Amino acid sequence: MKILKGTFGLGSFRENQLEAILATLTGLDVFILKPTGGGKSLCFQVPALCVGGKTRGVTIVISPLTSLMMDQVKWLLSKGVDAVLITHDQIVPEQEPSIWQRLNGPDTKPKLIFVTPEKMAQNADLRQALRYLYKERMLARFAVDEAHLLGTWGRDFRDAYQCLKNLRRDFPDIPILALTGSATNADQEHIRRTLCLKPNHVFLAESFNRPNLHYTVLPRPGRNFTKVIASYIKGSHPKQAGIVYCIGRSTCERVAAELRGYGLSASHFHGAMLDSEKQYTMESWLSGESDIVVATIAFGMGIHKPNVRFIIHHGLPSSLTNYYQETGRAGRDGLPADCILYYSWKDCAFLLSRIQDKPNLREEDRQRQLHEVEQVIHFVLNETDCRRVQILQHFDEQFNRHACNGTCDNCAASYTVVEKDMSHEAMSLVKFLLDAMALYSKVTRNHLIHAFRGGKLKQNEVLLGSLSGYRLGKKTSKALVERVYDELIGMGVILQKTEQTNGPYPAQYSYVRLSVVCHHDNI
Repeated sequence: MKILKGTFGLGSFRENQLEAILATLTGLDVFILKPTGGGKSLCFQVPALCVGGKTRGVTIVISPLTSLMMDQVKWLLSKGVDAVLITHDQIVPEQEPSIWQRLNGPDTKPKLIFVTPEKMAQNADLRQALRYLYKERMLARFAVDEAHLLGTWGRDFRDAYQCLKNLRRDFPDIPILALTGSATNADQEHIRRTLCLKPNHVFLAESFNRPNLHYTVLPRPGRNFTKVIASYIKGSHPKQAGIVYCIGRSTCERVAAELRGYGLSASHFHGAMLDSEKQYTMESWLSGESDIVVATIAFGMGIHKPNVRFIIHHGLPSSLTNYYQETGRAGRDGLPADCILYYSWKDCAFLLSRIQDKPNLREEDRQRQLHEVEQVIHFVLNETDCRRVQILQHFDEQFNRHACNGTCDNCAASYTVVEKDMSHEAMSLVKFLLDAMALYSKVTRNHLIHAFRGGKLKQNEVLLGSLSGYRLGKKTSKALVERVYDELIGMGVILQKTEQTNGPYPAQYSYVRLSVVCHHDNI
């Protein structure tokens, strides 16, 4: 409490913060899920400054983005915390050049060191320093921030993430703290497996619901798209902070320039910029000199900017997890904030074709990425179900749509909803799943829906064609069958169980809930 109040100026801990801090101080592995803006960073910052407990020495924070870590280190230094960022084989200018001497000798050690996964995997000086700290019992813990990226970026384009599994091998008794603001059950299992969290690790999870965010999904205007966005910002959020997310670097630059042309204070941010340019853009936005940042998806992760009043998606996000993360950067102060997603079939086609055209992508990862985009497509096209229900169901959390209180476009809509009795399709799906389980024991959601609609079966699925449920749903759209299936999951009739496969990643299998009483021939 002394550190919380004296160093960070806070009067009390938020939910699960103290529990996570106490667990890591006793040497346990900790896996914490806190929604974006929930205060994950304090879970490794506070224990890094504590002198009690079983752990001693330096906390190593492994984080995905240099710009994110620069912001965190600058903020910690302003609080008087001895924090160091090691990047691009150099120490940032604010740090003394003798960091390797500090780490490998008797000098006073920094409290926190921030590095990227690539630095952990490739930098020989850092590896030597870690071995020295470990030998001298001065290595307190590893904190893997934004741990959900182990299952997305780590699979798709940053191989260094997979090297983090070596932490347990090389430093077997050093506690690991995994933190994320979004992870499905399958993601959670992948994080545990990759980091080799010990069986007695502490798991702390909170609701993913962000009640102060208002979700709206709109078709993209055919003309004057940027003008529409500019008019909305001027009318609803003049002189307020916001982020516009775009697909592609050139689009970021163009949209930012167009917004400036409409009299708005906007700058762009993407991965091709120099670090100095990124830093200038970020500092201008954080200070309020610039109101709007037009960025690719990486921007905003972990940034200390509580008063973001709007998030606009100029293009389609590549997954619902990304959408949740990106919208979660709004309203961290708990005050209302707007999240507007514009979609077009052009974006859908672009994302799908981009995945299909990747030459070196494993087929397993290709199908996973395609499915993630399809989930986003179904989300934007669903004009009846509560947006909040859909988002939270993606993270295996049940939510009563009445608690939305009109804070999404579907719940606030005044149009008439036409109801259709889908009980026959629902019962047919349950019977089909029961029959399929008898044949295969393990069936995925996608396989069952594909067969139910009469899709062409692969060699390992051919027995599904012999069941009475095969092709029963051929006259029902895929989107509607999926909604029925997901409703059965939401009702608890069908359970989704995450299991490890023979491959490197877990899979989700569907089962009929055992307590659901049904007669096999007449459900």
